[in-house]
Amino acid sequence: MNDLSTPRWIQIVKDHGLPIQEDPDLVDALSRLETERQIPEELAQLIMEFYTMMEQAEHE
Repeated sequence: MNDLSTPRWIQIVKDHGLPIQEDPDLVDALSRLETERQIPEELAQLIMEFYTMMEQAEHE
């Protein structure tokens, strides 16, 4: 993906009819992570699944 901005991801999700679920706890957890640090494994799995979904949606 060339444009990894949040609005772009949301637009791709909407364009493909995928559900959007707001998760304040996840947003809070991600916002507390320091940059250039390893993220916790449970968050890494979720982020990888999301990124994979976005890559697949963009190439459909």
